[in-house]
Amino acid sequence: MARLKFLMLFVVSFVLIIRSEYRLATWGSTLGTVTVHQHQEVTMEDGQIGYRPQIGFRFRVAGNEYFGNAINAPNVGVVEVESRLALSTYHDRYPVGSSVQVFYAPSSPKDACLVLERDWLGYALLAVTIAVFLRYRS
Repeated sequence: MARLKFLMLFVVSFVLIIRSEYRLATWGSTLGTVTVHQHQEVTMEDGQIGYRPQIGFRFRVAGNEYFGNAINAPNVGVVEVESRLALSTYHDRYPVGSSVQVFYAPSSPKDACLVLERDWLGYALLAVTIAVFLRYRS
């Protein structure tokens, strides 16, 4: 039964890795324009008030105009910061009216973001699974 659990974790980690690598390999990019800064107040894990910056942007793909506000790619996680000072770094990095590189899913350009990075969750899960398996085995 334990081997089956390890196998399942191993498969899940590989699915997460493949999804992340596929996104990196297939998403397109284009230039867009920052249109607005917004933020939401959120309750952080420690109970303190934090902020979720949203940078509004518009871009064109195949002659169609799209709008987005995601900093990170879908399923990678949202950005949350602990202070207004940290929030202002996003406003400084993406001034309204500035040109930005926008990454988008070619099959669904409305899925767009400003930062396209490797999702390390699959790799972390794989490392933990292997470490626990090796520990359990010996």
